[in-house]
Amino acid sequence: MPSTLSSTASALIQKMLQAEPENRPSIEDILQDDFMTYACPVAAAASALPAVSPNLAPRGSQREAHLKELQSLLNHLCSIRPPQRHFESPDETEDPASVPVFWISKWVDYTDKYGIGYELCDESIGVLFNDNTRIMRLNNCVSVTYVDEKGLEHYHTLEKYPPPLHKKITLLKHFWSYMKENLLATGEAACLQECDNLVRLPCLGTWLRTRSAISFYLTNGTVQ
Repeated sequence: MPSTLSSTASALIQKMLQAEPENRPSIEDILQDDFMTYACPVAAAASALPAVSPNLAPRGSQREAHLKELQSLLNHLCSIRPPQRHFESPDETEDPASVPVFWISKWVDYTDKYGIGYELCDESIGVLFNDNTRIMRLNNCVSVTYVDEKGLEHYHTLEKYPPPLHKKITLLKHFWSYMKENLLATGEAACLQECDNLVRLPCLGTWLRTRSAISFYLTNGTVQ
């Protein structure tokens, strides 16, 4: 203990720092401790006071001095900060494990009449129609998102939707049924995390087919 501490203060600190918690004083014990209840003699207190009142700086100037000191410390910290790191690619700023990966695992080309139907790796179903509208059925098999010609999104269910969507909902169900019964999924099974349910589901933006290959571009930037 520092020699400047009184004996009562040292004793109280030692009690409070006991290794075993059960040996430490309670709040009530601390309030009743000699250090807390000790009354300083008036004569001793009076003798400790200075004979002449000290010259105290005005509050305003003291506050300004503190602000100047703080400003100086801030300037010093800013001057010694480490150089900023420049990432070669924006992808380096994001943990790959935190970004869910979606890909098209099934598709059927029926653009000679209606459009192209597809299934994502999470078992969501979508159709890109020839009129450039899109419809998605989420993997809960209930929720439906419709994107009109202007790119505006509308949210419905397979049972409740406006009458103008009846034909496209029917086509969505036909694509869904056909792919389920006749097509095998490509790629490995998707290992989606629980938080991925909150991620915005991508739609098929555009696609290109040649004699030997087919490529897809999803609205989240994925190229397959």
